[in-house]
Amino acid sequence: MSGDLISTVGPAALALAGALAGVLVGRRQRRAGAELSEAQADEITERIYGRIVERLEAEVARLTAQVGSLETKVAALDEALRNRTAELLAVRGERDAAVAELARVRAQLDERTDQLTQARQQLAASRT
Repeated sequence: MSGDLISTVGPAALALAGALAGVLVGRRQRRAGAELSEAQADEITERIYGRIVERLEAEVARLTAQVGSLETKVAALDEALRNRTAELLAVRGERDAAVAELARVRAQLDERTDQLTQARQQLAASRT
């Protein structure tokens, strides 16, 4: 989480917030030769953390929207996959039926070819 916070708000803002937080526990900080009063330090700290909170809220909102969008996309792809799987099963069933019909017709052709050969032989034998 802290790595995400640093990359989102920037290390400089966190360093400044940390330095200002040090003022609140009694350490003195100098900025351009002037001391910050405790009220000034509180105000600056509040503004910095307010900006951090705003940026993080915006990032959370953006990521929440992205999650929703991706969930919708995944659901649509799941549905498409189910539909295509059903279509594929139907096509496979049709193919299997056609292969069975082809085998049946080939067997019939072989049988008729054999019958034709026998009939020709009988015809030839009857002529002699």
